[in-house]
Amino acid sequence: MTPNILDRPSSSEELKGWGFPFPTENDTPCSATYSEESVKNDIPEVSPVLHFIARGLHLEAEKPIGVRIWKEDPFYFVANDTLSIYASGKDRSEALNEFYGQVVYLYQHYRSLKEDEVIGLGRELKDRFARLFREI
Repeated sequence: MTPNILDRPSSSEELKGWGFPFPTENDTPCSATYSEESVKNDIPEVSPVLHFIARGLHLEAEKPIGVRIWKEDPFYFVANDTLSIYASGKDRSEALNEFYGQVVYLYQHYRSLKEDEVIGLGRELKDRFARLFREI
């Protein structure tokens, strides 16, 4: 059974069921800045990200995408509500890599769909990804 794209996977294990190829060491994710103080105090840090690299694809955002990064022991979380993407990891790097991977995966997925194959939120997200990102 093919998973519904609107049923977001919440972990790397769940993504494996989607046939998702994870970034390798050769895929260089971009870095977002954060302060050690904010992470230590569990205060979400909002960092702008322009480039997303995963799955052998490099996406550039039209304008910086704000991502929230925070820690809730023992996990790190990265989120962007506008894109409906939420990721977690055992460390900051793993959470960011999962987030970047989801951005690239969803960009490719929505790009592959025809206009008559999406409705409602799916159409909105298809338009949003097409408007916000370009391949470089």
